[in-house]
Amino acid sequence: MEKINKNKNVPQDIKLEYVPTEKQMELHTCTSPFILFGGSIAGGKAIGAFSSQILTPQGFKCMGDINAGDTVFDMEGTPVRVLTCTDHTYNHKCYELEFDGGEKVIADAEHLWVAYSRADRIKINKRTDEYRAKRRASRPSRSKGIRPDVIKKNQEKVHTYLETPDINVITTEEMFKNKFIYRPNNPPMGNYSIPVTKPLQFTEKKYKVSPYALGAFLGDGCIKKAIMTSHEDDIQTLEEISKEENLYWRKIRHQHYSLAGFAPRLKEIGVLNNKHVPTEYLFGSYEQRLALVQGLMDTDGTILKNGKCEFTSSLENLSESLAFVLRSLGIKCNVNRNKATLYGRRCKDRYRVSFHTTLPVFRLKRKLDRLPKKLWDTCKYHYITDIKEVDSVPVKCIAVDSPTKTYLATKSLIPTHNSVAGVNDMLQ
Repeated sequence: MEKINKNKNVPQDIKLEYVPTEKQMELHTCTSPFILFGGSIAGGKAIGAFSSQILTPQGFKCMGDINAGDTVFDMEGTPVRVLTCTDHTYNHKCYELEFDGGEKVIADAEHLWVAYSRADRIKINKRTDEYRAKRRASRPSRSKGIRPDVIKKNQEKVHTYLETPDINVITTEEMFKNKFIYRPNNPPMGNYSIPVTKPLQFTEKKYKVSPYALGAFLGDGCIKKAIMTSHEDDIQTLEEISKEENLYWRKIRHQHYSLAGFAPRLKEIGVLNNKHVPTEYLFGSYEQRLALVQGLMDTDGTILKNGKCEFTSSLENLSESLAFVLRSLGIKCNVNRNKATLYGRRCKDRYRVSFHTTLPVFRLKRKLDRLPKKLWDTCKYHYITDIKEVDSVPVKCIAVDSPTKTYLATKSLIPTHNSVAGVNDMLQ
């Protein structure tokens, strides 16, 4: 099992910690140019070529369509270049990994992942300044006051603490062998988890409608006209739109407000009579994507007393777009489909996006004030709930020029590791 040391640069990290397997050594010592640049067909570390979705600046692509020179993203949110990739390979031993968000990924036995075990997560929690301060505060003093000089010496003593454990680089098969933690009188608990990606770095875009105004219209706007439905307590939303779009609003009837001059702009970007998030808004800068989320959450979003945020809509594409933007901001979220009824009559299904965050995903004060100050640990990781051996499928591996040697897979943007063997050869 390899460890990623975050304090080392790439060449040092590989030289000191990368230990080739027998098949990888065969790759390193082989003189065939095809093996060197194309990857080892027999010994690559791969995920499903046709089932796995990989994010690029142009949107998601199947792993099978990723080529050398393409741009993908690593777990730091940085755009990275694909250095090399193998052809589709067959007859590998394959496993299906299932995550707590419902995502499923097929990977071969030798594919690498960046993961923490349950023991690692416990160490991470116990090796923080906050945990140590609470522990000192709750620990009763054993001093009897006889030696004030010893008490003072102990108080001034500088302690040496253990460091936070580094993240593991581990194969699918290794995780399969230790996938559960077994506890007496309790069901098995998943052992491994993968950190949620950091916010993705997209470039700032120029828009004809501000992201906040677009989000607010998609949440509470009339599908055919520039009319907003808003409670009197939430007039701040209209004021925000008016300020950002430089237009005025007026009340036309109970809780209905007209936005003068807004309709032509909405029509120009194609959202009148077709509520959706245009693709270019999904790939704006961090601030622009956060503003889009704020517009959606101020109108059709809510936050419970326990800090759980929810967005509900009958439009599946709108909910999926919000989920993508949230994940691109480094927020773990789930999308659930529920049946809806009104007075006993079946209505359109509703789609609920739920998540926890400390980010200001609202501008309305009454909602903003409920945001938690601290995130639960369950919001920081993608938990692997099960790993099953499955029939072999065509797989493919890629190598990227990321210092962390990672890239993001699936629509949940789960970090995974590239082919170490290929990267090591290219660096050397």
